[in-house]
Amino acid sequence: MASADHHRRAPLRALPAGAAQPGRATRACVFVVYAPRSKATRQTLVNVAGRRWEIETGFEATKGECGLDQYEVRQWQGWYRHITLALLAHAVLVTLRVRAKKNA
Repeated sequence: MASADHHRRAPLRALPAGAAQPGRATRACVFVVYAPRSKATRQTLVNVAGRRWEIETGFEATKGECGLDQYEVRQWQGWYRHITLALLAHAVLVTLRVRAKKNA
């Protein structure tokens, strides 16, 4: 087991996009990260934390377009299949949209 000296545990504070606009409420998110020092610089950790918003947006789009949240299953396999197919369908739709924009 690695010693704690070889790991970085640091809080990262993130402000949402547009938070600096006057009159707009600011709500910061705080991430506590734990990663090997040799592999994770502070900038890498900030970049990874920033990806969370892209993932959240993708899940919201998949819920609306492909029924990601429309499952009523009783077993893990059924849930896994539903999630996999919904995410695959969303990937196909995104690919088709990108191609359509390029051809327009």
